[in-house]
Amino acid sequence: MKHTTLKIAGIALAAVISAFTARADIVLNENVSLYGYAAGSFQNVSPNKGNTSTTMDLDAAKIGFAFNFAPITAKMSIFAWQSELCLLEANVTFDIAQVKGLSVTGGRFQSGIGYEAFDIPNQNFITNGADVLDVIPGFNEGVKASYVINEKNAVSLSFVNSIYGNNPFRGNRDLNNGYGIEAGYRFTDGPLKIGATLAYEKEKVGSFSRVSWGTTVVDVWAQYTLKDTTFGAEVLSWSKSRNKDNCNDVFYALVMAKQQLNEKFSVAARFSMGQEKDKVASVSSKTRSFWRFSVQPAYVLTKNLSVGAELNYTSYNKAMSPSNKSDLFFGVQACFKF
Repeated sequence: MKHTTLKIAGIALAAVISAFTARADIVLNENVSLYGYAAGSFQNVSPNKGNTSTTMDLDAAKIGFAFNFAPITAKMSIFAWQSELCLLEANVTFDIAQVKGLSVTGGRFQSGIGYEAFDIPNQNFITNGADVLDVIPGFNEGVKASYVINEKNAVSLSFVNSIYGNNPFRGNRDLNNGYGIEAGYRFTDGPLKIGATLAYEKEKVGSFSRVSWGTTVVDVWAQYTLKDTTFGAEVLSWSKSRNKDNCNDVFYALVMAKQQLNEKFSVAARFSMGQEKDKVASVSSKTRSFWRFSVQPAYVLTKNLSVGAELNYTSYNKAMSPSNKSDLFFGVQACFKF
């Protein structure tokens, strides 16, 4: 019942988006702007063993408001995805006039970890290259200070409720078991963009336990645009450990290229791979690994509507998928944005 109710809510949210954008008599003033999107797809997953899965559904819908009352700005958005309906963005940013380029944000905001975009209109593929590992966060809650040093360099420092979590929309929502720290750096020089994030969290296990785990994340990515071709690469290291005999290590990497053939048509290709190794005292370690190759042509029908079709092949080792060595995925996704 919960899944059905939230799915209906997601469809209703998509309908609201269409209503808002279709009616020209709704005017937002210079201080308030409306943004969002709705995306639906047909997807087919064929494992080398087992049953084929075919779905046609709403993938996600988002509607948000941006408020600009300089030096204070704010964002608030509602997001529907699968069985989740949540308040996604809810933050306020204050630009500190005394220090040019310095701003402070509080509330729920997007994590700086990860190269691939969170929002569907900004993605190059239907799938995410790291979705098998599920270690890259989406949004967290906390406080972030951002400083634009000059037109090429910018840094940030965040104190958040978690640097990872099973729920990508709001971390683990718990400060009692520890908080995370994210330090970010961005470099932009014409066609070249580089991002680096270092994050750490000390997490207690149980409310009254003295046992704690430390999680460290190092993420580095680069993007270069040469005329109509964009190249991207990312390397991520994720490590959670209590001591040298009890740890969980994850490595992930991707390379991608996107060719813009004309104003409307593009083709993107991506290779991603990762492995996860568990080590527990007195137990032999297990290494789970995968690799994925994806190709996606995309076509922009209008400035608000685009369609993409992805074909990918994912290979797993026996530890990650004992009964299934590979998956063949095909999907077609339409996305309406504003």
